[in-house]
Amino acid sequence: MDRKTVYAFMIAVLIAGCAPLVSKESKSEPVQEYYIVSTGIAALNVWLPSSIVLDAGKQARLIIENQANTSHGFSIDELGVREVIQPKEMKTITIKPEKAAIYRFYCHLHGMKHLGGSIMVQ
Repeated sequence: MDRKTVYAFMIAVLIAGCAPLVSKESKSEPVQEYYIVSTGIAALNVWLPSSIVLDAGKQARLIIENQANTSHGFSIDELGVREVIQPKEMKTITIKPEKAAIYRFYCHLHGMKHLGGSIMVQ
């Protein structure tokens, strides 16, 4: 894949992931949905988008996709999330952060070879 294609893909994923998708879980409260993808750029794996913003006390659904050919972890320690996403798999994780904070998400399988990101809860 050439460099322009990689950059175009990264920009498209960032734009798509920056705004939450809103679905109606019930008639009373919408649920924020975010699509987060694990992909490779050169020799580095990244989660895109690398940051999202949520509201404290509200449920959010993270749709995690691993586009790589190897398994990747997805962890948010403070929220008790620790999943393994198989190659080409998509997994949905529901969270409800109760307090305003910045929560780090990362791949617990590969450490520094996979750039993580953050969830900013306001």
